Amino acid sequence: MKNEKITIPRSKLKGLYLKKRKSTSDISKIYRCNPETIRRRLIEYKIKRRLYEIKINIKKDDLVDFYENKNLSFKDIAKKYNCSQWTIRENLLKNNIKLRKSTSFLKWRDPGNTLNPNLSSSPDISYILGVLLGDAWTYKYKNNSFIGLDVLDYNFCKCFYDTLKKIGLNPNIFQKKKYWRTIASSKLFYNWFNNLTIEDIRKIALDYPIYFLKGIHESEGCLSINHDKRYNRSYLILIIVSCEENTIQLTKQLIEGLGFHPRLNLRKYPPGDKRKPIWVLNLGKQEEIKSFLNIVNSCTKNLETMNQKLYKYP
Repeated sequence: MKNEKITIPRSKLKGLYLKKRKSTSDISKIYRCNPETIRRRLIEYKIKRRLYEIKINIKKDDLVDFYENKNLSFKDIAKKYNCSQWTIRENLLKNNIKLRKSTSFLKWRDPGNTLNPNLSSSPDISYILGVLLGDAWTYKYKNNSFIGLDVLDYNFCKCFYDTLKKIGLNPNIFQKKKYWRTIASSKLFYNWFNNLTIEDIRKIALDYPIYFLKGIHESEGCLSINHDKRYNRSYLILIIVSCEENTIQLTKQLIEGLGFHPRLNLRKYPPGDKRKPIWVLNLGKQEEIKSFLNIVNSCTKNLETMNQKLYKYP
């Protein structure tokens, strides 16, 4: 027994194909037939093919630029030429352009990888570098690259969060156990920062010294109260510490550039102790401490307490 010919009114087919712009595959699903049947009906009814279904040849250089250099998907390229994704695929194969694995495109399209932060030298970048040479961190897990900060002080965490947003990142801030965390995902930032040399960092810090010092001070700085038994008098010392000599020497250079007179000492642990020696930079003159705090203008929640201590022991 022969299959009965499927009846598809010409006006109905024309409306679906030209007005509603449905594909032959979509129309075949409506009539529960093979897409080839729909194509034959189009020929039979002399319904002209839509323009974007006509074979399109795309220059190889353009395909390489869109697909390999700019990492565009079939869909994105197809929109540029008003054609189907399969047309793009056929042109790639015809030009011997190797197709990406779907997983590689998904890796690149991770939200953090598509951000384009402003990484040029600026006050915000200088501040971020200061924090990164202290408490902040970067790390990579599988296809994701992160920059973050874990601290007890919410104001410090929020200040870092705001600065990351200013350069075009999309950070989150939340409380985890007893501390606050700011974290952002960015492959470009991660690669940029981890390829910086100390000279690259020095150049940015010298361009915007106050912002770098603000970052390193909020990360590694504190005020210590010392008591002089000889004169029965208490006084304050501003301290910045680091295990990295390059970091502390740069910090010292910047502080001296502002007209202050810091001292630098190296504290070593007893033999057998595996901890790294610590470089300790301090300001002891009370007027210099006041001036430094006013210039740096720290955003930490301890600033008010620090000033109270400072003016309590002039």
